[in-house]
Amino acid sequence: MKRHNSLARDRKWKKAMDYNITPTISTDYLPDEEETNPVRTSAKLDGEGNSPATEMSRNSCGSQESLASTTDVGCSRILGDIQAGLQADYNAAKALIGRGEENLQVMFQNVRERIHVKEAAEQAERLARQVIEAGKRGWRVVAHWELPEWLRDNEFIDNGHRPPLESFRLCFKSMFRIHSETGNIWTHLLGFIAFVCVTLYFYLRPVTMSNPFPRDTTEKVVFGSFFAGALFCLAFSTLYHTMDCHSDKISNLFSRLDYTGIALLIVGSFIPCLYYGFYCYPATKIAYMTMVCLLGFCCICISLWEKFNTPKYRVLRAGNLYMMKIFYCMCV
Repeated sequence: MKRHNSLARDRKWKKAMDYNITPTISTDYLPDEEETNPVRTSAKLDGEGNSPATEMSRNSCGSQESLASTTDVGCSRILGDIQAGLQADYNAAKALIGRGEENLQVMFQNVRERIHVKEAAEQAERLARQVIEAGKRGWRVVAHWELPEWLRDNEFIDNGHRPPLESFRLCFKSMFRIHSETGNIWTHLLGFIAFVCVTLYFYLRPVTMSNPFPRDTTEKVVFGSFFAGALFCLAFSTLYHTMDCHSDKISNLFSRLDYTGIALLIVGSFIPCLYYGFYCYPATKIAYMTMVCLLGFCCICISLWEKFNTPKYRVLRAGNLYMMKIFYCMCV
């Protein structure tokens, strides 16, 4: 304030000098005695109750009280918001934990199921190893449910099955033991031996007036087709029923050969019938024999197709052979 008064006096003197005016000193710009004597000023201010410092102090106290009140309200609101946020977070965490518990229960259930499946698979594997070891040492017949999947071809026979024998020697030795395939093996084997003897006798015996067949090469071929079909059919069936328990691959191979032998037997059986039945009609005879051979060839192709060599297509395979027989009978 002193600096402001001195600046005002300087401006007034400068203006008076410019206009040749004698300046007059105003008492407004002179410092008061109270301003020049700070001790008295402070004493006076301290002695008076309505001084500006007192009023300022009172105003400051009022402002502090209002500020404290406002601060309390704001803090209450902030605390309320924090509490609401914490409650929401708690609810969300509780829901998340609940879902996590459900997921853990489902996961534990899946793990238990997988453990049971794994135990069952290990038990089946141990059983298979035991069966194989038993087959190597001296096998025993087993039930249908004990067989591996590739050996469960006939579900109507519950007991008396051979276990998997991974040896051709053991498979051939099983011919002399009682099991579910013993009858099939020996009936086909004995039939094969009988047809071998009949074929040798038929072709080695001399042709006479009482035994005029076969008179020429054509008749030998005609009868040879029949004997060849029978021999192939019985041989393939014997091998199939003997090697059925060797392995999945060997069983599949001889099963297809078994159906092929049946188709060859059907074709070979009808060749002599057609040859002598249409002996006086050469064109008709050749036409029928050609049709029979073509149908037999198609049936053999289907029999050798690996896709149809499964229990699912068992009826289709048998129906294919029966339809071929019916067609041959219609031709005759």
